[in-house]
Amino acid sequence: MTTPHRPGRRGVMPCTATRRLVALALAALAGCGTWTHPTKSSADFHAERTVCEQRALAMYPVVIVQRQTSAGRWIPGTTQCTTTNAQTHCVTGPGRWEPPTWTTEDANAGRRSGVIDDCMKAGGWTWQWN
Repeated sequence: MTTPHRPGRRGVMPCTATRRLVALALAALAGCGTWTHPTKSSADFHAERTVCEQRALAMYPVVIVQRQTSAGRWIPGTTQCTTTNAQTHCVTGPGRWEPPTWTTEDANAGRRSGVIDDCMKAGGWTWQWN
C-alpha cells in the first residue's frame, strides 16, 4: 500500500521548496517518493513512523547551532564621472560594510533521518522514488 509523503528525508525539504546552496549536495542525492509496504496500511505507517521518530529523537536530540552563510565584507565606494564641455566632474560615494549572515539549523537532523530510515526498513517498509 502506498503511504503519504515522506517528510524529513535525510533532512531534505519538500521538492517544491527552495533549497539553499549548501543543501544542493543533499538534494542531488535525495528526492521525492513514498514509503510502501505490501501488507500494512497508512495508519500502520503513521504509527510505525512515530515510533521510529521517537527512537531517533532519543538517540540524537535537537541541537540548534549557528552557521555562518556568508562572510562580512567591505564594499568600496564608487566614483562616477561625467564630462560636459571638456570639463570632468566626479562624485565619489562612500563605501559600506556588509555584515556576515548566519543561519540556525539542527546539527542532528541528518542523523535522526538516518535512524528513521533504518527503523522503517527494519519494519519491512520500502522507499519508492516518484
